[in-house]
Amino acid sequence: MDIKLNAEYSGLSLRAEIFFLIVVGLFFLFIFKQLRKKRLDEKYTILWFVIAIVMIILPIVSPLIDKIAFFIGFHYPPMLLFVIVMLFFLIRTLHDSMELTKLNRQNQLFAQGLAIQENEIRKLKTKIADFQ
Repeated sequence: MDIKLNAEYSGLSLRAEIFFLIVVGLFFLFIFKQLRKKRLDEKYTILWFVIAIVMIILPIVSPLIDKIAFFIGFHYPPMLLFVIVMLFFLIRTLHDSMELTKLNRQNQLFAQGLAIQENEIRKLKTKIADFQ
């Protein structure tokens, strides 16, 4: 099966690839700085480092991505990357929502436990006051 690339699209220029790599390098340094300042948890830092590494590899495999995009039926190959990134962020948002739900449930259980303990303390204080 021969895949013919769209003649109007020629991929990233060398200047665009260099700019892209500089931006990704700055992003990598920013994430590392956030980790050092304890503004980002280690488990999230690993995820962002993986994303940065994938972003560094993308210009290298750009011709392969172009062929895959045209094979699937995308007439403009960057749209395939856009769709993949959107799916990634959709999955990431779903995961964050699940984590938030879990934390909200834990928070609710802790609040209920605290309310029960405060009620018990109030009852004990009234019993002590009655004995005095």
